[in-house]
Amino acid sequence: MAAPGLIPTIVGNLVPLIGVLLFGWDLPSIVVMYWIETGVGGLVNVLRIRKSMALGPPTVNADGSIERPIVRAALSGSWRLPLIWLVAYGIFWAILGPFVIQIANGGFYEGASQTGWSGVSADVIAWGTVSLVGGQVGTYTLDYVIGRRYLTVTPLELLRDPFVRIFIILATIAVGGVGIALLGSPVGFLAAMVVAKTIVEFWFTRPARAAISTGSCPTP
Repeated sequence: MAAPGLIPTIVGNLVPLIGVLLFGWDLPSIVVMYWIETGVGGLVNVLRIRKSMALGPPTVNADGSIERPIVRAALSGSWRLPLIWLVAYGIFWAILGPFVIQIANGGFYEGASQTGWSGVSADVIAWGTVSLVGGQVGTYTLDYVIGRRYLTVTPLELLRDPFVRIFIILATIAVGGVGIALLGSPVGFLAAMVVAKTIVEFWFTRPARAAISTGSCPTP
């Protein structure tokens, strides 16, 4: 069964790709919008962690479906861990800020860049951020809440995955950005980097994980 969260994920990431191919969006603006998106993604993940923590241990029914009842005691104290995680994630996210600013201002590739970057476009950042954040919210609603992924994911996964995701995305941007700077920002290279980021998003919303969140028992 296809993961319902794939639709907003793909649509949200299509906007930057279209912007690169048709409207000349450059790397600095894309890096800033991705950075903002990862910050909003941390806030959304707090909701995921809390919802998962409010459930009791999973049990497998006779028909193979998974059930995790709401535990009121867990629900009443389930904000503590998500907020502690948010502080840690927020610090990590903020530390990346100077790196993002260096790219946005063109200083990160100074002396090697053939692109002529002179800063970012507020309009580009606004359009891209709205689409990416919309994809995040849509994925949470369709995949995690309506698709009931919260029935099977553990708080540990939710504590770990956003850090893995942001590291992979920013590593892709850094490595790809070097090539773009040296080659003079070819559209194909930049588009490939956006596609690589979209693949990362697809991996974290992949159907194999969503299939077990809608009630079916995972196969050993």
